[in-house]
Amino acid sequence: MGRPRIVDGIVCGLLRRLAGGQWMPGAVMPSTRTLARELGVSPPVIRDAFAHLDRLRLIQVRPNHPAVVQPEAPARAQARLAHLAGRRPSRRVAILESPRRMHPPPGTYWHRVNAAVQEAARAHGITLTYVPWPSTDFKQFAERLACGPCGAALAHGLTDSSPIVLHRLEELKFPVLMHNMVGHFPGLPAVIRDEAMAIRRIVQTFFEQGHRSLCLIIEHYYQPVSHVQNRVRFWKAAINEFGLGASCPVSVCPLAEGADPYRHLTSILQAPDGPTGVLVSVGQTRQLLDDPRLRRLRVPQDLSVAAFDSTDAVPILPWRPAITSIDLDMRRVGECSMELLEKLLAGDLHPPSLRLVPQIRLTDSIGPPGRCRPGG
Repeated sequence: MGRPRIVDGIVCGLLRRLAGGQWMPGAVMPSTRTLARELGVSPPVIRDAFAHLDRLRLIQVRPNHPAVVQPEAPARAQARLAHLAGRRPSRRVAILESPRRMHPPPGTYWHRVNAAVQEAARAHGITLTYVPWPSTDFKQFAERLACGPCGAALAHGLTDSSPIVLHRLEELKFPVLMHNMVGHFPGLPAVIRDEAMAIRRIVQTFFEQGHRSLCLIIEHYYQPVSHVQNRVRFWKAAINEFGLGASCPVSVCPLAEGADPYRHLTSILQAPDGPTGVLVSVGQTRQLLDDPRLRRLRVPQDLSVAAFDSTDAVPILPWRPAITSIDLDMRRVGECSMELLEKLLAGDLHPPSLRLVPQIRLTDSIGPPGRCRPGG
């Protein structure tokens, strides 16, 4: 990348910091050497960027004196950012992703989301760059991202560092789109999976078939702001609505850590008062159902089963029909992501979030509760 483009990127990042109020009017700017070290560029690049900001009347640069922030700099910086966004927005978008999800297995939810977003981005002429969340230097990571070549970011899986990074990006007025994470980041637009009604309908289907002991199966760990937290909340609300709270000894079962993730689940299923119907919310439904202890269960005679996301990869067996699923139209996921990204790239930092209602595919995998206990 040539020096003028590097300077442009640094100027854009400094504009975002000024617009976000990191340096208020009258404040002394960090030295060129300090910023050069922080941003990984040479001091002459910072001096060129300072000269540009001086011409915009955002800072005052005098020989042998530290640069000082000018009056009304935050408002002018915001106006300049809006002008730049409307004139020549970058068509490169960073996808912020958990390192463990950078290469999701084929057929899993995140693999399908990534494929849908990539296909839609190609149609819109948007270049995607996958960037893992940082493990250290969270604020500096956000500032480097805001100074870089990307015009916006799309947040997929979260890590413990994500809230710090996202709040810093908000302060820097850097456009960010969330995937199904809302509530903890009210200022950021999102593509939201609206699963409350779908979960209620699944519980109602179990209830009408005669089930009174149900269980939601989830991963052993999930982020506090993840979609799994919403699923647990919607599931418990539906369980209580149908009066099943007292008859479900274990309404939510996290998988176990370690080499045998299904040991808790199999113990619960073998209990005399164990669930007769389960809703599976794990990354790989097929792997769970093909565990030797679960594979021999007759569906729905021994256990009624429904699952989130596509169940096309779960093979149909003589004792196991196609599995009832709650799934999104992935084409719409890609389209909605691009619709919001286009608005963000055009300078609208707060477009309304878009809600997607999952589709339910009911099959014969939900039937009346079985009379025999698994493992009996």
